Amino acid sequence: AKMSHEIRTPLNGIIGTLTLLRHRHTSGDDRLLMDTMFGSSELLLQLVNDILDYERIDHGRMQLERVPFSIPQCVHTATRTLMPRIEAKGLSLTIDLDEELPEVFGDSLRFQQVLLNLLGNAVKFTDEGEVGVRVAIDAAAAELEVEVWDTGIGLSPEQQSRVFQPFTQAQASTSRLFGGTGLGLAIATQLVELMGGKLTVESALGEGSRFSFRLPVDVQAEPRDAAPETTSSAASSCGAGASATPSRRVLVAEDNAVNQLVLTRMLELLGHEVDVVGTGDAAVTALLTRRDYALVLMDCQMPVLDGYSATEAIRENERSEHLDPIPIVAVTAHALQHERQRAHDAGMDDYIIKPIQLPVLRDVIERHVLLRDAEVHPRRA
Repeated sequence: AKMSHEIRTPLNGIIGTLTLLRHRHTSGDDRLLMDTMFGSSELLLQLVNDILDYERIDHGRMQLERVPFSIPQCVHTATRTLMPRIEAKGLSLTIDLDEELPEVFGDSLRFQQVLLNLLGNAVKFTDEGEVGVRVAIDAAAAELEVEVWDTGIGLSPEQQSRVFQPFTQAQASTSRLFGGTGLGLAIATQLVELMGGKLTVESALGEGSRFSFRLPVDVQAEPRDAAPETTSSAASSCGAGASATPSRRVLVAEDNAVNQLVLTRMLELLGHEVDVVGTGDAAVTALLTRRDYALVLMDCQMPVLDGYSATEAIRENERSEHLDPIPIVAVTAHALQHERQRAHDAGMDDYIIKPIQLPVLRDVIERHVLLRDAEVHPRRA
């Protein structure tokens, strides 16, 4: 967890700053250079995530959560994330979703991670043609059928036999040409196995590849309103225009000066007013002196009083004073389930994982601000 925090914190500054600059420069040579830097930064983040995730899986520390989630939402979030790469290579994207897909219980973050690894791999090794994803439900067997295909370079039988092994790519020249650690497919197959399935591949050299797996599913009995995922690793960096939420005041509790700057500029870009504090106790004091904040973005690792303890103190004061709770969103470098649970137990309403993506920030603000508005000012019939 400490390694994750130490690596993600500077990456948050790099990716966040580039995100803001790309909104100022929409064309020309500067934009091309920024896009190149942004892509390289995201690749570095992906490599870091792969290494940390593989280490957790390899040591048996990967735990899956079980919550209701929307399969179509996961698919569309994953494909939105990859659209800049797909469009940059001039590829077409096919999404084939069963109209009868129900909500299911499972780990949406890890299911989405499998899709991202498979689709990202497909895009990486395809220079022309298409990539695609199909998801269907086998109601009789209570299984989910998932396929990801491409028209890329393909694999020989010998390459197929070891493609799921860690630190493996088709050949050394492939690694030099396309980059990567060779961990993506190893992580995908291990996650699929943790979820009760088996990842397989059909391929031929020069004819593309098709990866598929089936997962046992526990169907959510009562459909619920879908809530957008807020994991930064699953959000597109494009299309983050002004927020649909009217201008509000947001409190940012963050001790890192670079992250303070990035969050402030992002919130201002979305049309909001921002107050910044650098410690957890300062956040508690700020909410004692004024209650007109629409939302609090709370970094979890701060000096004097960390974000968890600050949130507990804020919630205790709200209970004792009979105040309406202000939404508090954890800003964390930790993608681990127990860290998310810790945030929830402290009284936080949601979490955003660093590096922060602008669309994710916009969505989480809109969701919680609109939800609070509906609770505080319900519409009369």
